[in-house]
Amino acid sequence: MVEIASRSAADFRKIGQHDVILTGATGFIGQWLSLSYLVARKELSLPGRLYAIARNPLQFSIQMEAEGLADGLVVVPGDIRNLSTQGLPNGASIVHAATPARASLNHEKPLEMIDIIVHGQSNMLEIARVTEARRFLFLSSGAVYGRQPLNVARLQESWEGAPQLGDPANAYHEAKRLAELLGNITCSSGGVSFTSARLFAFLAPFLPLNQHFAAGNFLGNVSRSEPISISSGGGSIRTYQYGTDMAVWLWAILARGRSMAAYNVGSEQEINVRELAEMIAMQSGREGSIEIRGVDTEFNVSRYVPDVSVICDELGVSNLVDLSEAISRTLRWVNET
Repeated sequence: MVEIASRSAADFRKIGQHDVILTGATGFIGQWLSLSYLVARKELSLPGRLYAIARNPLQFSIQMEAEGLADGLVVVPGDIRNLSTQGLPNGASIVHAATPARASLNHEKPLEMIDIIVHGQSNMLEIARVTEARRFLFLSSGAVYGRQPLNVARLQESWEGAPQLGDPANAYHEAKRLAELLGNITCSSGGVSFTSARLFAFLAPFLPLNQHFAAGNFLGNVSRSEPISISSGGGSIRTYQYGTDMAVWLWAILARGRSMAAYNVGSEQEINVRELAEMIAMQSGREGSIEIRGVDTEFNVSRYVPDVSVICDELGVSNLVDLSEAISRTLRWVNET
């Protein structure tokens, strides 16, 4: 986290003069943002506090105390759909990172998925209005573009594709689109300076090891001494950004991103799923432990690759951790937990 504090020092000096409200503080991205902000606050002697919205506030508080980062932290329990302004500061910046990213919820209870994302966004925008928030960063998703055509190399922010409305499995995707629209409508009416970060795929500590994330599942297989299992033929193309780069980019967007703009956040270093499994197997000393359980077809091979030229050009950020190093660092974390 010191690495993030150093690379983002100028942005933290701007952001940290005032308080920051962070939703989803205990999630994968929330933990990277919480820890990096609190470390930067300590390293740079910043006055701003972090108001972390968490469903399990006691566990989060204990974790931060163990890390020696409790100073300047205010943990607020609550659900983003009915969170009130009580106990929250005026004039803060808001990072809205709370989203249930579980594929199981999206498939089994799509209406609940939509409710959490859309009503949560509406409530957080109202909180921003009432508390006169300085800036509002919404963590959206590359899913808003819909299925990427295999002949489109990289998705730009101007891409006009969209999720198919006839597929209930696109509840998460379409809800994120609507949440972005709600933020831009609020911004255009003078409510708050609003910016979206469209997140792609990541490989870093705190990644869930037993959900629908291929990289996380492969690491989970390794941690349990199981064969690395691929449910398809492994031909789908992905890119993976490491957590330090992700956090640096998100803090840059909060500090300097254009109002009503959306920025892709991710890596352009392509790899197919089978190659990813092979890299993880090699670095973990488990070569030959890969099980291919499916075949690739025109229906299950997909591509999920962002174009990140806009954010790199506008905000001067870059990816410093390549995929091999990201796997190495994450494997060390897996082995230590």
